[in-house]
Amino acid sequence: SPDFQFSLERELKKLAQYRLRSLTNYRDEILDDWAREAGLQLPDGPNPQSIKLAQQWHREGLSDREMVNRSLNYFRDKPFWYSRRPPPLGDNPVDEFLFESRRGFCEHYAASFVTLMRAAGIPARVIIGYQGGELNSVGPLGDYLIVRQSDAHAWAEVWLDGQGWVRVDPTAVIPPSRVEWVDDSLRFESTAASPITSEQIAWLVKGWRSLRSGWDAANNSWNYWVVGFNKKRQRELLEQLGLGRLNWQQLGLMLTGLVALLLGGVALLLLYRRQRVDPMVRLYRRFCQKFNKIEIIYKASETPEQFANRVVAIRPELAKEVMLITEIYYQLRYRPAASLALRGVFRERIRAFRVKRL
Repeated sequence: SPDFQFSLERELKKLAQYRLRSLTNYRDEILDDWAREAGLQLPDGPNPQSIKLAQQWHREGLSDREMVNRSLNYFRDKPFWYSRRPPPLGDNPVDEFLFESRRGFCEHYAASFVTLMRAAGIPARVIIGYQGGELNSVGPLGDYLIVRQSDAHAWAEVWLDGQGWVRVDPTAVIPPSRVEWVDDSLRFESTAASPITSEQIAWLVKGWRSLRSGWDAANNSWNYWVVGFNKKRQRELLEQLGLGRLNWQQLGLMLTGLVALLLGGVALLLLYRRQRVDPMVRLYRRFCQKFNKIEIIYKASETPEQFANRVVAIRPELAKEVMLITEIYYQLRYRPAASLALRGVFRERIRAFRVKRL
């Protein structure tokens, strides 16, 4: 379609394959009137504060590119948090997000950014798709990208004269220290596959990834060589594998047994991995428990920074040490390259830390 959507007009009820060609180096020269009008539409009434803020920036004489940067700086400099469990919003959702809650996930940031751009007279639109993926190079049909629902993401595009539609991801400017989930923090730093950290068991992680990639490659090969061909071709393939004498019932039983064996092995690996606790997390929990005797209890819903701020508000004389320990913990958890020496410092700081009753 004119706005680059790929859609299927009929219901898809079975496995399908499409051969497409991707052209990544292109530029729109002209924005049609209908597209410009659609890219500037705003609902009547809601979010007056957001519209007023964008119009105020526009009156400063900023160019469209400067308006984009001003909006991104607003998200970066104000205390916005990335959260998968943001508070509910009311009749003015963008206003409440930008000026009150400041907690949300990618759709909150994309929708708010587009609202600011449209209010400033810049055509903008929300894009929903996928970010990243996992490259699978196992087997003869390898070298393909696995995109899962967990890779779903929302970002924005703005129309800049001379450049066309330009991709902007306001979620990506949130600092890692204001991301509540470790996986999300690593994702913002890079769209590449995350490296094996020093806290992980290398052989287990590598084995699990190989097993998962191998299973997906086998499934892809099955779809390609069996499901995608006629019965004659299927029989030829089974004969090449030495299974030509088996009927479909016997083959089904054999595959069911193999799947059950593989799933059992995966379940054992996951159970073993789940039982392990990161030693840095264990140390931080010990640190939090030191405050139990003065009735400051760590809440599971709190981030370490929130807990530290609550402690400092009650016991300001502990501010320096509490904030230092919290900062070191963030570095160890969100920076896989943190040194072994820093872990030793973290361990000694917690061991020496004391909380006395007033």
